[in-house]
Amino acid sequence: MDNVTAERDKLKQKLSEIRANEPIHKPVPNPLQTSLVNHLVARDAVKSKEVEEVMRSIDRGEFSPKDPYVDRPQQIAFNTTISAPHMHAIQLEILKDCLRGAKKALDIGTGSGFVALSMAKMMKGDDIKVYAIDHIPKLVEQARENIAKSHKEYLDTKKIELMIADGREGLEQHAPFDVIFVGGSVKEIPEVFYEQLAPGGSMVIPVGEYFQNLTVVHKSRSGKIEKEPVMSVVDSLGGFSPLKSSFLTLMKKSTMSERVYLLMLIFTQSITTLFTKIFKKRNLNYFILLCPIFYILFTTINH
Repeated sequence: MDNVTAERDKLKQKLSEIRANEPIHKPVPNPLQTSLVNHLVARDAVKSKEVEEVMRSIDRGEFSPKDPYVDRPQQIAFNTTISAPHMHAIQLEILKDCLRGAKKALDIGTGSGFVALSMAKMMKGDDIKVYAIDHIPKLVEQARENIAKSHKEYLDTKKIELMIADGREGLEQHAPFDVIFVGGSVKEIPEVFYEQLAPGGSMVIPVGEYFQNLTVVHKSRSGKIEKEPVMSVVDSLGGFSPLKSSFLTLMKKSTMSERVYLLMLIFTQSITTLFTKIFKKRNLNYFILLCPIFYILFTTINH
């Protein structure tokens, strides 16, 4: 009888070991995604088992309409990009320890929705929440559609909540956050980001205008802030896209002189676009549209 019990215990232990080695997130049956992750492992961008599993379980082709399995950033929509796969891997590796115990995370400038889904997969428990925000409504809707293709359960269970909001303001109504991921670059880290980071939390954010540094911010239990630039960011598209506010938000916050400058900038860009189309297509309709503008400018100068 003792021998039977001993054998049963051995079988249970082996079964537990087998289950422990099974991936929590099943890999997608796509050889291109498999090849991409193999490449990231080989170049040491993916270091841990948990980041590898998550990246194998999400098909990048569902988030990037062009060349999704090439290790470089790609344009998605509205002059925004999805970061290169190796950059996603590096950022997730930086945040993995904090994500493991996190209950609430914020993805600022969610773009395609890839990072929001990745963070949700790396967080443990049924009561986790990832708030993903962007100031472009159609981009938020696109991110929702991307996630719903193969991971709709994260939307249905409210583990991921996509919202239209100004990224530069964070998301005060749901703060503090254990993890903050910022997908757009800033000249200086906004003070509200520090305030909305929970004690013991971590934030990863690209800082800089022309020369960008991927920066990790830690907030101690006592509230002390520590910043550490971990790597410079240079890629074929010039680094991270700037973190932007909506036009109406910019106008509300600007002084009168700044508003005039913004409107003049838009006017100048519009004129430049029209001229470009005229010279490229030799289209008479565009020239007719410009005639009233030339008349107003001419009369203004002569008066």
